[in-house]
Amino acid sequence: MLPVLPYYTSKNLFIAELLGQNLHISNMFYLFFALLSTYLIWLISKKLLNKKLAFLSVVAVLLSPWFYYLAIGRSFYFFLLFPTLLIILGLIEISQSQSQKINLLVVAGSLLAIYSSAVFIPLLLILFVSLINLKIISLNKFKLSFVLIFILALPLLVLISKNSVGFINSLRQETKIFVDPGLINSINRYRGAAEINNYKSLSRVSENKYLFYSEYIFLKYLSQLVPETYFTPKYKLLSYAFNPPIFAGFIIPMFYGLYLALKNANLKKLLLVSTILTIPSIISKDMVSLNRLVLFSPVVFILISYGLLNLYQKRNILVAKSFLILTSFLVLFQIVVTLSDFGTHEQKRFESYFGENYELTEP
Repeated sequence: MLPVLPYYTSKNLFIAELLGQNLHISNMFYLFFALLSTYLIWLISKKLLNKKLAFLSVVAVLLSPWFYYLAIGRSFYFFLLFPTLLIILGLIEISQSQSQKINLLVVAGSLLAIYSSAVFIPLLLILFVSLINLKIISLNKFKLSFVLIFILALPLLVLISKNSVGFINSLRQETKIFVDPGLINSINRYRGAAEINNYKSLSRVSENKYLFYSEYIFLKYLSQLVPETYFTPKYKLLSYAFNPPIFAGFIIPMFYGLYLALKNANLKKLLLVSTILTIPSIISKDMVSLNRLVLFSPVVFILISYGLLNLYQKRNILVAKSFLILTSFLVLFQIVVTLSDFGTHEQKRFESYFGENYELTEP
């Protein structure tokens, strides 16, 4: 008998919140979004990598627990992954095209994202400005798409101007980084310790809340990017699961793909900009929120497939062949262990965390 997995409380869409209505994503659509997102990752891989071997990114997705848990758990950010991928695919098409036509993928993805979540309004502005400033995308190629997004977003902007309180409340619901009273208590403890040691004046500079928050945000930013976040169960899927988001066997091609990407100046800039997608996880209450960090998951899967692609192309070389064999063995071993553990221990593990409460609040 398969264990029953918990699920997140259904979240109201941003536009419905402004209108004072209730509009939620139906439960039946989450598995559909999982299929669509996997398909879009494949299309992105075809644009960026070898067309014949783009399926490697799909293999990495399908053999990782991340999508399965969040789809069954009905994560709102898993739904938001779909418009995020539409935007990414559209931006790639804009950068590779010589024309200045409107890209409907960027327009559709942006509108779906901002009408669904308040946090995507500043997030997309930061993303678009960064891409243009770093000259990854030409402003001339992008401006028609941006103008159309602005025009079609005018009804939302009017609603925000009429219901600014609702807009602020929606942002606060998704920005939980400073709601933990433990942060303020930490500052007070540090100041108290400094005063005891006669460093009261110095503590006002070294232990002020602005500096502390800056350090904390930077720590959270780094935490989104370290390998243990993705390849170990340090941060829990659905707040309890033992399985890592991605099987550790994929860490070899991921590091190799990252190494190759960092050798390319343009890819290096693109990787830097892509970390903007970690912002929703950074502003969550948890150090790392895997349900929000799923927005950044396509970058990790593309790096894995990039590494696998290059290892496969060099498979006649002994080192590359050995890494491919080791990766395959580790992933298959983890699949067997995971399936066995899932059937025997998953239900007990969940009950030890949450008892009989299957409905969880999304962090």
